Amino acid sequence: MAAFGLLLLDRDRTRGRLAVLVEHEGLAATATTWGPRLGLRPWRWAAIVALALAVSTKWSGLWFLALFVLLSLMWDISTRRAVGVGRPWRATILRGAPLAILSAIGITAVVYTAGWTGWIVTAGGYARDFGAADPSWIPQWIRALAHYHQEAWSFHTGLSSPHPYASNALSWPFQARPTSFYYESYDNGVMGCTAEKCSAAVTALGNPLIWWFGIAAVIYQLWRWIGR
Repeated sequence: MAAFGLLLLDRDRTRGRLAVLVEHEGLAATATTWGPRLGLRPWRWAAIVALALAVSTKWSGLWFLALFVLLSLMWDISTRRAVGVGRPWRATILRGAPLAILSAIGITAVVYTAGWTGWIVTAGGYARDFGAADPSWIPQWIRALAHYHQEAWSFHTGLSSPHPYASNALSWPFQARPTSFYYESYDNGVMGCTAEKCSAAVTALGNPLIWWFGIAAVIYQLWRWIGR
């Protein structure tokens, strides 16, 4: 959420800068194949930091990082088109996209690695001593960190634990099947049960009105976006 808000600030700051350029220098100053440079993007860098923190928390944040950078580039295309740039797609892909992608990769790598500082500078962490006895020009902590990630990747990609109450993530927006977080059954007299049988359950079920109307809202907004 923070990253999205920061990207909005970046978009508005960039459009405001070009509006001033057009006002002072005229539309002809921007109506070229490449158009003007969009300048430094501190708000977009801040958004990438927020997304990098999300990735540091959970790897699935990578999807948000990729999609938000793509969204920012799409806004750049519309901004260039609005000020009369001759080829906004080419200008964005060749001039804006490389820097945006490189900054996303670089900032994320630095922030993500910084999140492992406690593990790097101390001893006793899981796999921290991996390869300590093997001589190499690569620092030991880097090899140990790579091994740690390989172990995590192998575990999660190889994990298979089917159960009858599995809920496919693609069905979550439709609330087709609640996600069971916890379930236990108890006999009379156990854990305060005063009936013949008792159950304790934690089930994740969103408000159907919010989720179902939310789907309709997304479809409507996509239609408006494509149409305009």
